Amino acid sequence: MKTIFFLCIIGIYIPQLNVVGVYSFNSGKFHEEIELLPDNKFVYHQKREFLDIKVVGNYKVINDGIILDSYPQRDKIIVKESSKTKHGKTEIRVKDKFGSSFYYSVDLFFIDGTVISLQNQYEITYTDKTLLGFTITDSKGLSSPKYIIKGGNSKCFDVQFESNRVFENEFWQIKNKEIIPIGFDGLPQKYRLVKTR
Repeated sequence: MKTIFFLCIIGIYIPQLNVVGVYSFNSGKFHEEIELLPDNKFVYHQKREFLDIKVVGNYKVINDGIILDSYPQRDKIIVKESSKTKHGKTEIRVKDKFGSSFYYSVDLFFIDGTVISLQNQYEITYTDKTLLGFTITDSKGLSSPKYIIKGGNSKCFDVQFESNRVFENEFWQIKNKEIIPIGFDGLPQKYRLVKTR
C-alpha cells in the first residue's frame, strides 16, 4: 500500500519537474523566452526592435502542455456601450488603459453576416451598418477577443484596450523539450522555444 501511494505521489510531481527551466528563441532582433519556475510561477520576456514585454504569472502542467495565467489578471478589453452618438453613425472609440489614442486595426462583424477589416484606424471608427461585434488589434499584433454587442440600441462604444500581453488560460503545447508558443494573434507560432537550462 505504501509503495502504491509513493508511486502516485511521484507520478504527480514528475511532469512538473520535467518542465521547469528556461525556454527561448532568438532570431536577429527578436527574442522570446519563458522561465518555468518550480513553484508553478513563470516569467515571460519578449523583445523586438522597439518592444520589450515582461509578464509574470502562474502555470499548470496539463497532459502535453502548460496553461498560462498572467498575474495580475487584466481584462483584454473593456467596453462601455451607449446609444448617444455625435454623428448618427455607429462609433467605436478606442484608447489604451492610460487614455491615449493609438493606431489599430478593427474587424467589424455585422448583423447581416458580413465582416469588414479596417486597417490604420486612429481613435474613432465609424460605420453606418448595424454591428454584431468587433475585434481590435494594435500595431504590435495584440488582439482583443471578439466583443459581442450587448445593448440592442447601442451605437457608441468606448473601448479601453489592454496594451500589455495577457495570458488567460492560454495553452502552450510541449514537444520534445520544446514549447510551441501562442502569438499575439492567438495562433500557434511556427518556431519553438527550446529548453536552454
